[in-house]
Amino acid sequence: MNAKKHSQANTPIPDYEPLFSENADEVRKKPIKILVGILGANWIKILISSFLYVIKAIGIWLMPIVTSNIINAVTNPTEDVYRIIAINAIVLFIVLIQNVPTHMLYAKYTDTMLRNIGAGLRNTMVKKLQQLSLTYYKEIESGRVQSKFLRDIEAIEFFNNHFIKTIISAIISIIVSVIISITKSGTITIFYALVVPVNVMLINFFRHKMRESNYMFRKENENMSANITTMIEMIPVTKAHGLENEEIARLEANIRKLKEKGIYC
Repeated sequence: MNAKKHSQANTPIPDYEPLFSENADEVRKKPIKILVGILGANWIKILISSFLYVIKAIGIWLMPIVTSNIINAVTNPTEDVYRIIAINAIVLFIVLIQNVPTHMLYAKYTDTMLRNIGAGLRNTMVKKLQQLSLTYYKEIESGRVQSKFLRDIEAIEFFNNHFIKTIISAIISIIVSVIISITKSGTITIFYALVVPVNVMLINFFRHKMRESNYMFRKENENMSANITTMIEMIPVTKAHGLENEEIARLEANIRKLKEKGIYC
């Protein structure tokens, strides 16, 4: 066990610095390119994670089919009715039992991959921060730098976690559901074909406004973090001059602005 932990600790941290080699304006214009590059560097691991998800979730997709086969066998009995029921029951039992170990394997492998990506991002950010000039740190508050560092990393980690654990699994489930629907019922397939384009249109309709609202909230949150850091640094001066109430009022105004920013109506 200790040897295994020591081996994991010595696993090399990925380096995503080449993805940020362009100037800041180019990087800002192409955020999707950065995310695609990060995921592309781990595409083999993502495929393995997706395969493990298919194996662990196969019982959910087979259960309605097996149940339907058993009901059909009972309602329309033939000479092989007991054999059909037994085969379907054994198949269902096997796929349900294997769900526990395969889910543990999927969770461990996927979480390890996501932690590895997060470590690579933090390592890259540290390198980039060390490359910035002293003038940059003099012109920008330390609280703003810290806020951007933490929030950006957390946002990317949240996206990666959501994409790998939710979006990919949803896509796989949709594909399997469509395949089953095509083989079982054409009416449900037509329903899927109508619903998916409507969902895409709704997403595109609200995307711009949501992106703008999120950007406003993020900028105000950075201002808030910078102001709090400045307040902490200036506490001795504030107390020496008896300006605690003025400082509280100033921060309360910032908090009100933060509370109202980014609310989509």
